[in-house]
Amino acid sequence: MSIKIVIIRRYTDDQKRQIEPILTELYSLVFKYGGFVSGETLVNYEDPSEYLIIANWDSVAAWKAYHQAERVMELCALIDTIIGKKTIHRIFRNP
Repeated sequence: MSIKIVIIRRYTDDQKRQIEPILTELYSLVFKYGGFVSGETLVNYEDPSEYLIIANWDSVAAWKAYHQAERVMELCALIDTIIGKKTIHRIFRNP
C-alpha cells in the first residue's frame, strides 16, 4: 500500500543555509533504501519560515527502513538541533 509522508519544519533563512547540505544528503539517501516514489517541498504562502514536504513511498516498511536508518536519524537530529524544534513526521494513506 502506497503512503504519503508529511514532514513539517520551521526555520529561518540563516538556519536554512546551515541545513541545506544536510537536507541534500537526506534526499540522496532515499534512493539507497528503495521504495521512494517522489516528493515535493512547499513553503507556506503566509509564513515563509514553514516548510511542508510530501514524500510518496511504496509502503510503510520502506519508509521506516529509511527513516530508522542510523545515518538518517543522525541527520534528522542534527536538523532539529539547528532549528531548535522537533520535526513533525506524519504517515498518511488513502482511505
